[in-house]
Amino acid sequence: MASTATKSGVVALDVATGNVLWRADVGGSLWGTENEAGIAYASTFDGPTLDGVPGDLIALDARAGRTLWRRHFPEGAPTDLNPAGAVVYTGIDSGVVHALESTKGGALWSYKITEAPKDQLAAIVPTPSAVYLANLKGALFAVEA
Repeated sequence: MASTATKSGVVALDVATGNVLWRADVGGSLWGTENEAGIAYASTFDGPTLDGVPGDLIALDARAGRTLWRRHFPEGAPTDLNPAGAVVYTGIDSGVVHALESTKGGALWSYKITEAPKDQLAAIVPTPSAVYLANLKGALFAVEA
């Protein structure tokens, strides 16, 4: 299965045939999608542009397209997304990274990469012992997993 996106929806395609398996309207404007371990993730934002607006992270059953959970981020739309097994990591524009349970969306921890108001996240790299975070200024942070 592969997923692609429309303005406010996710479309799952059969990799071998290209046939549509399911469609899911996630609301808002779609920012991006990722797939891991039978879950398709979609991040959305609630405005005409991404800058400074709230958004949601939605987890969909990758086989059926039904919503497993939705988490709202009033402080900013989730712009970085990295699923890693039992945890999905997402970052928002203000430099905050959230670790969530992949199957239920429950919060595991949050970490602000700096105190600068607009220190944007550039990468989330999970490993078995730590999660490495990089900002656009080139600083690297390690958070125990």
